[in-house]
Amino acid sequence: MIVATSLTDALCAIVGADHVLAGDDLARYRLGAAAPEAVVLPGDESEVSQVLRLAWEEGWAVVPWG
Repeated sequence: MIVATSLTDALCAIVGADHVLAGDDLARYRLGAAAPEAVVLPGDESEVSQVLRLAWEEGWAVVPWG
């Protein structure tokens, strides 16, 4: 699966590239046949808020994990 560049770019702008997983790094986050397009590991409440706002604005689904 190829992740849209705009998705990862937008998330990296918020949390930094080291905190956005994509591609092969997503294997452990699969649930059956379903896999995320990206996983974000925010560092604080502000980043969580910014990621959720962006997801809402773009119409992206968000699944909390952990």
